[in-house]
Amino acid sequence: MKRIIPLIVFLIFSVSCFKPQDYKVAMNAFKMKKWDEAAKHFGKLVLDHPDNIEYKVKWEMAKNNASKLHIKKGKQYELKKEYDKAIAEYKIALMYDPTNQYVFDRVNAINAKIEKIKEKAARKEYTIAKAKQKAYGKNGIPVLNPSSNEPIDLYFPRPTSLKKIYHALGKASGINILFDESFQDKQIAIDLRGMTFYNALKALMIASGNFYKIIDEKTVIILRDTKQNHQKYDDKIIKVYYLSYAKPDKLKNNLRLLTGIKEIFDDKDLNCVVVMGTPQQINIADRIVKLTDRPKSEITIDFDLMEVNRSNLDKLGLLPTDLQNPAYKVGAGLIPNSSGDEGNTGGNGFINLDNATWMFAIPYLQVDFLKSIGKAKEVANPTLRVSEGEKAKVLIGQSVPIATTSFTPFTGISGTNNNSVAGIGGQPLTSYNYQEVGIKIEVEPRVHHNGDVTLKLKLEVSSIVDKTAFQPVIGKRTVETVVRVKSGETVMLAGLLKNSERTSLNGIKGLADLPVLKELFSNTSKEVQQTDIMMTITPHIVRGPNIVEDDLLPYSVGSEVESNFPPEGFIKKEEKQEESIPEPAKPKTEKQLKMGKNKNDKIANKGGESLNSVSLTPAIVSFSPKRSVKQAGANFSVTLFATNFKDIDNTDLVITFDPKVVKVLNVMDGGFMKQDGVDASFVPVWDNRNGKIAITIDRRGGEKGRSGTGILANIIFQAISPGKCTLKFEPSSTIKNFDDMKVHSTFINGEVIVK
Repeated sequence: MKRIIPLIVFLIFSVSCFKPQDYKVAMNAFKMKKWDEAAKHFGKLVLDHPDNIEYKVKWEMAKNNASKLHIKKGKQYELKKEYDKAIAEYKIALMYDPTNQYVFDRVNAINAKIEKIKEKAARKEYTIAKAKQKAYGKNGIPVLNPSSNEPIDLYFPRPTSLKKIYHALGKASGINILFDESFQDKQIAIDLRGMTFYNALKALMIASGNFYKIIDEKTVIILRDTKQNHQKYDDKIIKVYYLSYAKPDKLKNNLRLLTGIKEIFDDKDLNCVVVMGTPQQINIADRIVKLTDRPKSEITIDFDLMEVNRSNLDKLGLLPTDLQNPAYKVGAGLIPNSSGDEGNTGGNGFINLDNATWMFAIPYLQVDFLKSIGKAKEVANPTLRVSEGEKAKVLIGQSVPIATTSFTPFTGISGTNNNSVAGIGGQPLTSYNYQEVGIKIEVEPRVHHNGDVTLKLKLEVSSIVDKTAFQPVIGKRTVETVVRVKSGETVMLAGLLKNSERTSLNGIKGLADLPVLKELFSNTSKEVQQTDIMMTITPHIVRGPNIVEDDLLPYSVGSEVESNFPPEGFIKKEEKQEESIPEPAKPKTEKQLKMGKNKNDKIANKGGESLNSVSLTPAIVSFSPKRSVKQAGANFSVTLFATNFKDIDNTDLVITFDPKVVKVLNVMDGGFMKQDGVDASFVPVWDNRNGKIAITIDRRGGEKGRSGTGILANIIFQAISPGKCTLKFEPSSTIKNFDDMKVHSTFINGEVIVK
């Protein structure tokens, strides 16, 4: 007995000191100040041990510290003006502390800033092009609004009063038809079956020789088709076309020729055309302006230019040493021995031969055997961007001054016969004109609709060929051509070759002509110079002609008679709802839903919203596999699968299960919400006592939400005892988009059967 008592005390002490494995992980995170992880693990402990005070205290402390940490991060991001990341941090802080009013205020303030930024950006994006698109087809004229645009069924096989036919048409379409005093009633037979209201009205107008004037959207007046009535009743519209690319003077001529508009003028300062005409004329003008006011095509042209100069000089033979005054001369003469002795010369000035010395003059010569070879290469690679129909020029060279001299005129002679003064004049006046010398390229492109480019090229190569003259002598070589190539295709121009060869012979007359001795008594010089130009041109289309299928379709302007009626655009048509995504499947009837429930096809619809939405495809969250059969004691995984997610930023999922049949071992992140590189918080909490799982996934920052299909989470279960367990989404489950708005969503339940 004495041995048993200590053993019992030890067992009681051991049980009281036992802590779950999650406690160690949670405390380790708590000590390392990893508050998110600590809050997560202590939350699990609180769900499993709701009566444990220590767990609750630690959980509250971890949540409080985690909230402070994320508030601090949010402030830092806010100072950096990274508002998306700041809001993401503040949202996490609110998740830990939903009562923090400061965080609510900061989120609202940041949202207000973001709205202002968006409004400012929207104002910048509101360009003249968007304004033109918005105003296209609007002219302030009333538009008829018949009750239906479906074909009518009116048939008058026998001659019937026009007024009765008009009244029948008005009754069928809900349009009130009035008659002018000039209207003349008569009997006609007409078949209007299968026609829309507009076509039936136009057929009646042509058959009866009338036209109509729209009073308001439900009223027209019928008038006799005369010039006086048109002048009295026809609508006139003034419209200003602000042009972005077309030239006003050219467009004015085109509109006057094609539409018959006489009241038209162009304003070159504002680059616009102002017209006044009938609705029919304005409609045609709208179409013409839309098709012609477009940007010109643009291309970039890559030039690869290479100039190669080669020279070869050979000199061989005798050459005078004095190159300034070269001479091959031989002479002889007497020179007195003493210039100061008068006896050396006779009285007649002759030199005394007895007292003189003979002198012989022989030229100083040098042997020249020079060979000189020179090569030079100049390379240029300019790139130009030019619009279609415009000229682009490139000059690689210099400007050379050319002197021009003129003389002032003489003023004549003034004064009397005894005292005359000569006129002043003939003074030289020199001015300089600069001429471009080097390589000059001119190119004019044209872009074709099939992607070809036509280049009109002119290449001019000039150089100074003689500098010794009073004026420099300039030589030119010019090539002009037109080529058509594909975009990116290279054209080569070569063969602008210049060859010059110069040979000279200097020597002693006679001896220089001897076949063998001429090399000893002469100097031969041979100089060869070659210059070659090679150029490659490669065009690239930067902006081509933006021609779409609608631009190629013909546009009917009607005949002269039909032009008396407003165009069909003056009949209001039924507005169709624009859909950016495909329509979902048709909603199930009540009977089908009941049948689905009988088959355990239970669908939890978020917030009680109808599945009849035609504007949005619902975001779907489902279990995979939807139905599984397991043996008791087995561990198994169920995947939470996301489908049709579009710009989703947050998911809050609450799932219930039968804790008597299965229990949760772990919930792991599927990674779908952060696959695009944006960090996302994943906070799962489960309660095996009450059979509930809560999963919150919140993206931290990013410029948009997550879209697509993928795995949200993997839930690890353990089968406990035989039975059927429904994995059911609670109505409080929500999915929010990037703007923090709840989206239309569908949650499909799952089922687990344990044997």
